[in-house]
Amino acid sequence: MQTQFVEAAGLAALCFYAEAASKFEAIAASVDAELADDALVNAGICYLQVGNPEAALPLFRREIEAYPGSQMTDAVAGNEHGETSAKSHLGIVQ
Repeated sequence: MQTQFVEAAGLAALCFYAEAASKFEAIAASVDAELADDALVNAGICYLQVGNPEAALPLFRREIEAYPGSQMTDAVAGNEHGETSAKSHLGIVQ
């Protein structure tokens, strides 16, 4: 799952936001998704980047409700820092 997450993040870094959002959503939907909370937030951010807040908002809300207190994960470095829901709240107010 981590490889897929890094792949999706790479697509987002190259501004292929729609493709990245789709991959992030697939990760979040996976039964064995350790990175589901981060994937939901990143998919939401990708949707904001393409001007689609209607798709982003439900993802941010889902992350806040389903993963309270979760930590943001750096999939490459393998460490955690800060609360994931803080990013979701920021996405909602943008």
